[in-house]
Amino acid sequence: MIVFEYCNDNGGFGDFIKSLKMYINYSIKNNNKICIYITNNSIKNFITIKDKYKYNSKSFSVKFMKTRNIVRNKTMIINQEKCDISLFNYIDFSDVIYKRFEFLMKHKNIKSYNCIHIRKGDKYGNKSFPCKRDDRCKNKNIDSIIKSIIKYNNNLPLILVSDNYDIKKDIANKYKVIIFDTKILHLDSQYTKNIKHTEINLIDNLTEYLILCKANTIHSIGKSGFSYTASWFYQNKILFY
Repeated sequence: MIVFEYCNDNGGFGDFIKSLKMYINYSIKNNNKICIYITNNSIKNFITIKDKYKYNSKSFSVKFMKTRNIVRNKTMIINQEKCDISLFNYIDFSDVIYKRFEFLMKHKNIKSYNCIHIRKGDKYGNKSFPCKRDDRCKNKNIDSIIKSIIKYNNNLPLILVSDNYDIKKDIANKYKVIIFDTKILHLDSQYTKNIKHTEINLIDNLTEYLILCKANTIHSIGKSGFSYTASWFYQNKILFY
């Protein structure tokens, strides 16, 4: 049996979803029993695995296929930014994430909305971000892009999600966008431990992912697995800048 394991030091949440999709496609193609095992301390309590796909430690002859192995395997990286399976058949968000989502939407009186996601890069993150040379928005005029998105927005509320809180505040001060006071974390627990945080901080980061999932349209600025994998769950529209 080949088991997919998402553990510590195996990438952020986008890497988890991307590699899970690749593993499922690989398993279907090779007639491998699908089995999922989450040991990442940052998310293991907030993602549920469908019973038939849960790893049972009593299994014998097990080979673990981890996130890092998958994203670096050239034979598996096909159509990275597309997904032709229903992820909800295999995993789901826990009730606490859905309840937090409902609370935030009710608090801001939001029903239907679009999202902007800005991935500045680890260079602009905090101590929970591992790759300090990572710059995803280099040479991008973010202010100009935001103006264009707002200009052609269809009158729905715009929720802004980002890996950098300063840019969230700056844009919210300039334009009519909605932000949430989330303590931003890189959800690989190997690095999340480098910054003081609480359980609600983890919940809020995953809730922002769910907010992206449920948007009518995602405007993604700076290449990011966080936003393009979010578009897979409900097959919503995503535009890249």
